[in-house]
Amino acid sequence: MGRTCRDPVEYFYARSGVAEVAVGVPGYPTRVYIERPVPGTVVAVGEAVVVAGYVVYVDPATGEERSLVGARIEVYVDGELVATAVTGAGGTYSASLRFAKPGTYTVRVRFPGG
Repeated sequence: MGRTCRDPVEYFYARSGVAEVAVGVPGYPTRVYIERPVPGTVVAVGEAVVVAGYVVYVDPATGEERSLVGARIEVYVDGELVATAVTGAGGTYSASLRFAKPGTYTVRVRFPGG
């Protein structure tokens, strides 16, 4: 059953259609570790300090930690985003920070997921 055209400039158009379905994919639990600096580290004003560690996910089947490679991590100082890095082999990351004023700072590393 086709459509025939009497006029050669007459065209048949169909409306486009879309179908969608929601699919839930739960993420794996992750853990972020900071190996450097160790708590209580003291540096001079302006001196570079390296924040380094690794990110893993927990395999739900075995409970084992596995390296998370290629993950974007965020480094915060006193709640302000100051650096980002991407994990490499073994899930490792590092970022260099400098502090302009004397004080005690809280450094936090976050993996936002993705």
